[in-house]
Amino acid sequence: MKKNILILISSQYSAAFISAITGILITRYLGVIQTGQLGLLQTIFALLGIVAGLGQISAGNILMLRSKKSTWQLISKISSGLYIISSSIFCLFIFIFLYKFIDEKLLYAGLSFSLITGGIDIFSDRWELEHKSSKVAKFRIYNGFVTGILRIIGALLSLELYYFCFIPGLARLLPFYFLNSKKNILKSTNSIIKNFPSFKIKIREINYKSYLKLGFVTGIESLLLNFANRLDILMLSNLSLEPLKAIGIFVGANKFFLMTIPIATTIATSVAGKLHEKNSDQYKLNTIYFFEKKFPKYIFLSILISLSLLMASPLFEYLLGNEFEGVKEVSIALSLGYLPLSLSIWTNKQLKIFSSRQKSLEIFILIPLIGLLVNFILNYFLFII
Repeated sequence: MKKNILILISSQYSAAFISAITGILITRYLGVIQTGQLGLLQTIFALLGIVAGLGQISAGNILMLRSKKSTWQLISKISSGLYIISSSIFCLFIFIFLYKFIDEKLLYAGLSFSLITGGIDIFSDRWELEHKSSKVAKFRIYNGFVTGILRIIGALLSLELYYFCFIPGLARLLPFYFLNSKKNILKSTNSIIKNFPSFKIKIREINYKSYLKLGFVTGIESLLLNFANRLDILMLSNLSLEPLKAIGIFVGANKFFLMTIPIATTIATSVAGKLHEKNSDQYKLNTIYFFEKKFPKYIFLSILISLSLLMASPLFEYLLGNEFEGVKEVSIALSLGYLPLSLSIWTNKQLKIFSSRQKSLEIFILIPLIGLLVNFILNYFLFII
């Protein structure tokens, strides 16, 4: 398990580092206003994606934790399929009925494409549960490289903003395609076509109500969690005197913060796979002991990362250029919030692991709701000051 976790963490940070380096270059290229515009649009579509996707990514994760390992592949495919279909319909519906109000059609297309391809994310989660650490590592590193290369191409060719809206979607789709290979994808497609009658019967036998019902609860949890994480941008868009500039500065600082996103998610997901694979009370006790034993190290690492962010804040502003004056102060504020964020994710992940078999999952909503309220209060007082 330890080796598996180390591979996952190292790949996560390697991909984040590659993405952050090119992120600095592209932020300087776009400038503070366009960076702010892109950040605001991606925030809105990220929140819309949870609603449009019927909460199926979170629902699929919970269903996998509830079920036997042999069913994980089917669950991930169904959840991904439901997400892609519902989000595609949602984006098409918005485009048809609000066509006259959408000035930038290509920009909308890029954002919609990146939203719809979010259905791929559940496969990476499944690979983590299955302890396929090398596959997850490749997916993350390929994602980082694709993101970086596409950003550099955009900057060198002086492409418009809409091009950069397609990048998150392409950075998911291309690595997924290469990892699963054209041969396997064609084989699966041909198998479905040849055995369509039996495939149709299997589709009809699926209990979609369980997916949709669970998606409603976990969707609210994901919406609150994402809302809490992106509340700063939404409040800046409404309360700042120069919203796009303020958002651009925040997004510039946040690029460095995202590099150090807590490792709790990776550790907890990896542990969860073994727990539910073995499904025994003894292993559950061992898992609880694992979290208790690792907690001091996790706190120490979180404090170390927080202090590193704090000390590097002046450097971040220098790297982004004079146009991003104010990044230092934002970075300092973000560094102070790193430890509370780490603790909330660590707690929330454990809660999901040990409560996933319960019928009532409303408790999942509690931690994101508290985080949202705390973030709102702190941001509100900062604006007043």
